[in-house]
Formats: sequence, structure tokens, C-alpha cells
Amino acid sequence: MPMRLHRLWFAVPPGTLLAAMLLALTALTPTAAVRAAEAIAPQDAPSPQAVTAEIKALEAEIARLRDLQNAEPCAIRQALGLPVVSVAGSDPARLEAATVLILLAMGDNISMGTGFFVAPGVVATNRHVVGTQSQAFVIGKALAHPVVGRVIAASDAEGRDYALIRLDGPQPQAAPLPLCGTVRKTDKVGTWGFPGAISLDDPQFKRLLEGEDAAVPEAVYSEGVVSVVRDTVTPPEILHTAVLSPGNSGGPLVNAAGCVVGINTAIQADDESYRQTNVSLGIGDLAAFMRSQGLAPSFFP
Repeated sequence: MPMRLHRLWFAVPPGTLLAAMLLALTALTPTAAVRAAEAIAPQDAPSPQAVTAEIKALEAEIARLRDLQNAEPCAIRQALGLPVVSVAGSDPARLEAATVLILLAMGDNISMGTGFFVAPGVVATNRHVVGTQSQAFVIGKALAHPVVGRVIAASDAEGRDYALIRLDGPQPQAAPLPLCGTVRKTDKVGTWGFPGAISLDDPQFKRLLEGEDAAVPEAVYSEGVVSVVRDTVTPPEILHTAVLSPGNSGGPLVNAAGCVVGINTAIQADDESYRQTNVSLGIGDLAAFMRSQGLAPSFFP
């Protein structure tokens, strides 16, 4: 991956939420409710029938919340009218299955990068990974052996470093990763890919290069947080602390729910401070590129 220089809202767990609501509701006993009604000025006091009806409604609500205590978290959130957030996508095995190694023959050399499934049989990566090549070899946990892929589109607009590869032959057993256009400073993120500094020493990778086509290298995971989101540039850039190195290009940057918020693209180095900044392009722009090519991206709910 080339070096480029230009280039609390707090969620209460359902169990805790229910406990707090039950505590607040059970604190209002019938006696307390009657005393509260008696303390009201006579001209504002509700009728005994109204107080009784309110008490019965509260008791019914307490019973409903108690019944929910043993329900699944999603069912609890639905019953309470809260948004349901699925984190099934955060399963590491699913993320690794959808991440692939891309190999290209560049003269006498082999170039490598990373990609990930964004549609059935279609992999997204960086344009600079494929260069001018029309074909690439793709290998991953969801593939039994290296598969030939055809480069069906490559972005040519400035800053838009995307390419799409369609695999030939049987479809892989990997679900496309869902995309998520929302990302904020301090969000926890992780990268998946095949950084050369690590992958070149992977015994599986060595066997693959020696001709053992069933050898599948291990995808590498690195974790960090979003430092800043540059949403005033096009495409938006996500600067983060999850480590990137050459070979990570084109891989997915995922959030804690396991959906893709960016595509890993570049690193920036400051020679004076010896600091490396890791750059991913915001996924919304890749989604727009996919739509321009007749592909429908899958977004996280």
C-alpha cells in the first residue's frame, strides 16, 4: 500500500434497563399512589375510580416487564419500542470468510492486496491493487482454492480508489459484508487483511506460493479507534489507529457490530514524529460507485 501524504450516547443493557424500570414502577405502591392523590388540592384531586384505574395500569405494566426479564435481548428491545441492533456480523469467522487475498502477476513478481465480498461473487478492493490488470487470483477461507476473478470496474475519479472483481465459477460460501455509512470519532474499529509484513511469514502463504492451491493464508486482524473523520473531502477519509501496512489495501475497516465503515487504502507517515496515520475511505462513496455499476450494496439496518 503506497504512502500518501495528500492523500457517548450511553446504551443501557436490556437487563439493567428492565431492572431500573421495575424498581421505579414498584416504588409506586397503591398506598403511595393514594397518599399522593390525597396531597393534591381538592379542586385538582382525581376521582377514586381514576386512581384505581391508574394503579391497575401500573400493575399491568409491572407484570409485562417482569415477563420480559427472561426474553431475548432483541425481543425486549422490540417490546419496549427500542431500536433492534444485531451484532451477528461481528462474528470473527464470518468476517474472515468474507475477506480475501488478491494476487496478481506483475511481470516476474507477484503483487498482493486484500478485498472483501460486497455482493454475491463480487469482491471490492482498491484500484491501485489491481492496477491495469484485467484478472486476478482470489483466495480465502470461503474458497477451496484460488479462483480467477475478472476486474469488472475500476474508478477513475480523483481520490476514488475502488475496483470490483467478479469471480468466475462456483459461488463462494461467504455472505457479503453489510455496509454502514455512520462512523464517529472514538468509535472502536478493526481491520482485516493480509499485510505483507505478517502474511509473508505465514506457512500457509508459503505453501500457496509453492503451488499448494488448497493452502489458505490466515487473515490478520488489527484493532484501534477512529481518530478523526474528514467528511469535508471527497471521498470522506477515516483516520484511525488500527494498524495498516502494505498488503492491507482494499480490505474492510469494520466497527464493533462487524459492518464495514471504510475501505483500507493508505498510510501517512510523519518522519519527524515517527507517527503513522492509517487512512480508510468512507464506505458511502464505495456504495455509490457500486450502484453506478449496477450493483446493490447491502446496508446495516
